[in-house]
Amino acid sequence: MAGIVDIIYLTATLLILGGAVAAILFVVNSISAFTSTTKEKLKSKGYDVSRKGVAVQTQKRFNREDYVDATQRGLVKAFGASSYGKASSDGSGPSSDKLQVSCIIHDPRCRNLVLSFL
Repeated sequence: MAGIVDIIYLTATLLILGGAVAAILFVVNSISAFTSTTKEKLKSKGYDVSRKGVAVQTQKRFNREDYVDATQRGLVKAFGASSYGKASSDGSGPSSDKLQVSCIIHDPRCRNLVLSFL
């Protein structure tokens, strides 16, 4: 037969476990509410976040030529930021005879970017 002390211990244990479960549920619900409000704010700014990824709503449309031009500008900037050539005499970095990018041409027949270097 269970004494009064056993009943008190059982009650305390159940209260502690119940409190832990309630705390976990509160944290999960808080994170869920925070996530949904953040998604709504992003959606109002033009970003639709889902499990599949992010969809960005833009005001202007890009055709193929605009897309290729933007890509080419990015490549030219990347080549301009990179350094080529032999190390300088003091060994601190590349010398001034860097490889220069003269142009990038889009050839629609082969659908590739052709790089032309000097």
